[in-house]
Formats: sequence, structure tokens, C-alpha cells
Amino acid sequence: LPGWDRRRAILLTAALLVNLFVVNMGTNLSDFGPVRKTILAPEMVALQDAVATQAPNEQGLPGRVYNEFRVYEDYAMRLGVEDVWGSSPLRLARYAALFDNFPLDRMWRLTGVETVLTWRRELFEPSTLLAEFPQATDTTYLHALSVPDATTNPRAWFVSALRPGTDEAVLAALADHAIDLAEVAFLPPETLSSATTLRTGEQMVLLRRLSPQALQIHVRSAQEGMLVVSENWMPGWRVDSFTCLSPSPPCARTTSGDELPLLTALRADLTFIGLVIPAGEMTFTLRYQPMSVYLGLTISGATALLLLIVCLWRWRRRVTR
Repeated sequence: LPGWDRRRAILLTAALLVNLFVVNMGTNLSDFGPVRKTILAPEMVALQDAVATQAPNEQGLPGRVYNEFRVYEDYAMRLGVEDVWGSSPLRLARYAALFDNFPLDRMWRLTGVETVLTWRRELFEPSTLLAEFPQATDTTYLHALSVPDATTNPRAWFVSALRPGTDEAVLAALADHAIDLAEVAFLPPETLSSATTLRTGEQMVLLRRLSPQALQIHVRSAQEGMLVVSENWMPGWRVDSFTCLSPSPPCARTTSGDELPLLTALRADLTFIGLVIPAGEMTFTLRYQPMSVYLGLTISGATALLLLIVCLWRWRRRVTR
């Protein structure tokens, strides 16, 4: 390197080589080669097939998967399925509460689970045992919670009642088997001041995944209502590309008074998304588009532009001297 003596260059090269071997030591000393590691385990293949066969359910999206520590954590990215654990151990605190001493069947209901990979041969709710895979010390079982032509745990659903509650109270209510999660949704006290009963009628929901951060939702509802969507709520969720498909009712307010805003992503059931849907048939996109991304891009762009201006200014000063 320019300005370096030979001894320093040799030491740097040696350090780089040592670092290279240390980083790859796990691969170099492994019992299996890289090719062997790319082979899917039989339970992963069966899981992928199970999700694929249930894909065209009545809502348009396949159910999620619950992996009870039977395969590695980020397997879902490779298989192209949605696991409720996600691919990272970092989770939103409210969402993580559903995995901490919380009833499994209630968590499955809230998160839209239809396939379970577990060490349990028998589950505590109706299910079908699809396959079993003996291991060195125990057995892995693959269960389907759904029944043919039906959705056991939907990814979105209408409710007929709204209740306010703090996070602690809502978490306890969600775990209570006496409360029907398909009928009632809970909102923060700052969003909803008092309990509300909603009129119900014919309702239909279809979902289509446009991208990891966007869902296209097709809704038909005879009455204005609350749609709960099983996606983690964050401030960046918003509705766009709205199209009303029915002249009557005209996708507008059917009630009066102090209501929740229409088609605005509210936090519901502790950590999920609630949308007040007007009466009528409509389609729209629910998209995660936080302002922080645009602010970050703006700041980065402005910084890069400023550095470019400073560099050009210094270069011009040198040239003119």
C-alpha cells in the first residue's frame, strides 16, 4: 500500500486471512458440507406442502404457521410461508406478550394460524394430524387446524362490539376463553371512550398480498362496522387506492354522532389493526408507509448533497490557486 512499509502490509494481509478463516470456521469444521445444508428437512417439505394446499381459502390468503421450536427460527423466509414468530427474535412488546404465558389457542385465533409444527401429538382444539417425523429424542408432528372449505382462524374479521381498555386489561380479556374474539374488539381508552355495539348484516372480506408491506382488501358490508386485520399495528399503516364498487349503499357514513374515523388504521386487540368500514362494497390497499422512511431519505439526501457541494467548493479552490 502507498506509504506503508512491507512489514505493516504483511501483518495486515495475515490479519485479513485469519479473520476470513475465523468467520468461516463453523462452515469449515461442520460435519456437513454447504450442499448438504441446503437440503430441506422432511418436516419442512411437508409444512410447505400443507400451506400450499390450503392457499385458496375463503379469504384469499393462506393461514399462518406456528413452529413450536421444531425447525430453525428463520425457516419461513426460505419456505415462503408466514410464521407467527417472524424471522427475528426482536418483536414489538405488545405482540411479544401473546407468546408469554398466553393461551396458545387464543394466540392462534388472533394471528390466523392454520398449521402447527409441534412436539404435541394431540392438540387442545379440533385438528388433523398430517404427518409425524421421528427425531433422535422425540417426534415432530404436523397438524392442520383448518377443515376443508373453511377458515378456522381468519386473517381478518368483522366484530359486532367495541370495548375500551388498557393494555393490561385487554391482554387479560384476550386470554379469557369466555370472550368471543369474533364478536368483540378492544381499543385503547384514548381511541374509544365507551363501549359500543355495532349493527351487523351480510359481510365479506377478501385479502390479497401485494407486497410484504401492503394488503389489498375487498370488503362488502351491509352496515358500517369494524374490521380487525391480523397485522401488527404501527403508526405508519394507512389506507390508499380506495374504490367504492356499490352505488347503494354509497360507501359512506350510515350513523351520526361522535364516531371513530373511517378507513383509518387504529390499534385494536392490543397489537392488531382495526378499520372502521363504511357500508357498501369497496376495495382498498392497506399499506405500511411510515413517514420516518421519507424523513430518513430526505436527511440522507440533503447530507449527501451538502458533502458534494463542500467537495466541489474545495476542489474549485485548489484549481483556482
